[in-house]
Amino acid sequence: MLYSTQTGLAQEVPERNHLVQVGYGALSLQEIGVRIGNSSTLFFPVRKRVKQVVGPVQVSYSKALNTKWSIGAIASYTLIRSIREDIEENQSGETQFIKSGEDQSRFYTFMPTIQINWNKPALVQVYSGVSLGVLIVDYKGWGNLGEETRHTTKAAFLGHLNLLGIRIGKRVGGYVEGGIGTHGLATGGLYYSF
Repeated sequence: MLYSTQTGLAQEVPERNHLVQVGYGALSLQEIGVRIGNSSTLFFPVRKRVKQVVGPVQVSYSKALNTKWSIGAIASYTLIRSIREDIEENQSGETQFIKSGEDQSRFYTFMPTIQINWNKPALVQVYSGVSLGVLIVDYKGWGNLGEETRHTTKAAFLGHLNLLGIRIGKRVGGYVEGGIGTHGLATGGLYYSF
């Protein structure tokens, strides 16, 4: 009876219990926040619009504690460039947009993460997870003549909730995730397990 209780409670560790992922996300909290912030200038004589978004580009490592739980860390980088435009009317009464500056925000995240696997290791793995950690924002603004107008660096405590992720492959494969937070509403990439 003692033997059967021990084997029932113990969970085996998968053969390949280390995982490295490299991926790219879309529609992160950072991007959504900048777009909302830019739209608030629609009622003022200065207008902002997002010109370029890179990321979040992500790298993560995790270690399986057993077939159900994994812990690890994830880091990401996001770049968002916005253009500032003054709105003026020319002599014929037409509205013109004249570039008056540029804003550039770089976002860095560093977060411990925990993941629950919904099925045993197989060709297709279904999982969810949560990451909590620090978000560092490095903001720079320039005027239309190229002079730096502002430079600030701030840190905040944020996270990401991965509602559903699917990994396909054994040792090497691809993954897609859906969630909300600093890594985007949708994330995809490649992984390697060893």
